[in-house]
Amino acid sequence: MTKTKLKVEALRVLVVDDHAEVRTTILRNLKDIGFKLFDEAANIDEAFTKINTNPYNIVFLDVYMPGKTGYYLLEKCREDMRFANTAFIMVSSASERSAVIEALKAGANAFILKPVEEKSLKDYVTRIVSWLEPRIAR
Repeated sequence: MTKTKLKVEALRVLVVDDHAEVRTTILRNLKDIGFKLFDEAANIDEAFTKINTNPYNIVFLDVYMPGKTGYYLLEKCREDMRFANTAFIMVSSASERSAVIEALKAGANAFILKPVEEKSLKDYVTRIVSWLEPRIAR
């Protein structure tokens, strides 16, 4: 039996960041990689509404935003089994080891530093797609 390779153009992505230029950069890089199905949110409340009404495979989530943090949304989603097969990639300019550890403890699949560069984004996406393959193939 041949294993079907997961195609990035079939994956749904949500990009959550309070800075429009960061969302635009990530979305542009995702398009360059081959993604076609994506959405964006400027705050946690908007993201929470979208994630509860649309099935996303990957969520890029800014750690620090006005009001609720990315950790808040991540923890809420990880408590809900509907999101067990959703990959969460935390995005932050905070390079302290403690920020990375907190994100991973909260259930993040990866942590990317801002500014997001295409090469590092592509590397993380490759790993995340490998993580998603057995979960989506079911």
